[in-house]
Amino acid sequence: AEALGEAEEEAARMELLRMRTHRDEDARFPDEVDTPLDQPARTRFARYRGLKSMRTSPWHPQENLPLEYAKIYQFENWPAIQREVLHTQAIEADEETEAAQGSFVEVELWVPLAFSELFGIGGDIDADADAAATAEADTGGTLQGRNALLVLSSVNTHENRLSVVHFTISLTAEAEREEITLASKQPLILHCGFKRLLVRPIFSEDNRRSTKHKLERFVQPNRQSVASVYAPAIFAPAPVLAFLPESAAPLALRNVPVASGSLLG
Repeated sequence: AEALGEAEEEAARMELLRMRTHRDEDARFPDEVDTPLDQPARTRFARYRGLKSMRTSPWHPQENLPLEYAKIYQFENWPAIQREVLHTQAIEADEETEAAQGSFVEVELWVPLAFSELFGIGGDIDADADAAATAEADTGGTLQGRNALLVLSSVNTHENRLSVVHFTISLTAEAEREEITLASKQPLILHCGFKRLLVRPIFSEDNRRSTKHKLERFVQPNRQSVASVYAPAIFAPAPVLAFLPESAAPLALRNVPVASGSLLG
C-alpha cells in the first residue's frame, strides 16, 4: 500500500511538471504551435482558419458554433435586460409579496426523501449517513428538529436560463505559491454568489476592445484571463471563486480558492 501511494505521488508530481513545462512554453511562444509528426499538418489543423489580421479580418459570431449553442439562450443586451428586470421588480414589490429585511418568515418546502441523505442533520453533505437515517426516523422524515442550516435565495427573471457566461479570473497568491497550473477545459468548481457550478472553462485573453479573442491554453501567473462556461445567466455584480475538485487538489489547496475574479457578462 505504501509503495502504491508513493507511485501515485510520483505520477502526480511528474504530471504537474509536465503541465508546468507546457504552460511556460505557451507563455514564451503564445502564437506558435508544433506541427505533428504522425499526421499531415493539413489534417491536424483542418478545423483551424487563417486570419490576415486579428483586428480587422471579418469573423461572423455565429460561424461554426458548437451544437450545444442550439440549446442555450442568447441575450442581445444583457446589461439593459438586467436594468429593466430590476426596475420592474422594484415597482411590483410590495409589503404583501416581499418580506421586510430582518423579519422572520416561515417557508414550506417540498423535498424528496433523499434530501436527508444529502444534507444529514447539520447541513453537511458529508454528514454520517447513519446519523441522518436515525434523525429521519426520530422526526418522521421532516426537517423539523434537525438543526439543519439551509440558505434560501431567490433568482431574478431570466437567471434560470442556460447561456454562456464569462468571468474574469486570475490565479490567487496561494495557487501561485504552490505553482498550480490551470489549463483550458480542466474541471473547476466555481462559487458565484449562491451558485455552485462544476464546469470546464475555456480561457481567452482579456481584450475588450476587440470582437475576437484569442484562446489561452493556460491561466498565466500575474495575468488576468477570461473564463467562458455554460451556466445559468447571472446578474452583476457577482464575484467568483474557483476551486480545484478535491480529487485533483493538492493537500495545501483543498478548500482553498486557486483563482478569483468577477462576472464579466
